[in-house]
Amino acid sequence: MNEREDEGLPDRLKIYCREFLGEIERTGIEICRQWVKNNIAPVNMTIGDKETTKYRYDYEAMRSILQESVRRAELKPDTPVDDLALFINAELYGLMIAWCMSDASVIGSAKTDLFCETVIEPALKPYRQ
Repeated sequence: MNEREDEGLPDRLKIYCREFLGEIERTGIEICRQWVKNNIAPVNMTIGDKETTKYRYDYEAMRSILQESVRRAELKPDTPVDDLALFINAELYGLMIAWCMSDASVIGSAKTDLFCETVIEPALKPYRQ
């Protein structure tokens, strides 16, 4: 996301969230449910060349997007990047769990833009430049 110089923060976040939730849908609900079971107790794994957990990897990805937005002056320098990354990821994981618990009948990637517009963008508004 940080390499997308032509995209503003709202669009980069929408793309990230669409990809995050879309990938879950593409793998299917049973795989997602198994993934949730396996990740409740975090297991170290190698992603790229880094030893991490899946949650930590996702947190760092969101944190990186927000840090880049501070660097680009889209967000104020005193933006609580760590807290916002935590909260946004918690929401994304919550959407994934709701999708699993509803037999894929609620949420889904089709609601991603609405999620970004009604939850993420208002949360970032106090920190926008």
